[in-house]
Amino acid sequence: MILPGIVAMICLTVKDMMRYSLSLSDNNASNVMFRELVGVATTDT
Repeated sequence: MILPGIVAMICLTVKDMMRYSLSLSDNNASNVMFRELVGVATTDT
């Protein structure tokens, strides 16, 4: 449980994020990667 005002920090490699995104995620991992690494527009070009 995360209490209000508390930020949880999770550290994963890009490899682990990709594995999670492709096998288990409901797009949360891909949303984080798009936000932190590269925008959606960049991947569409």
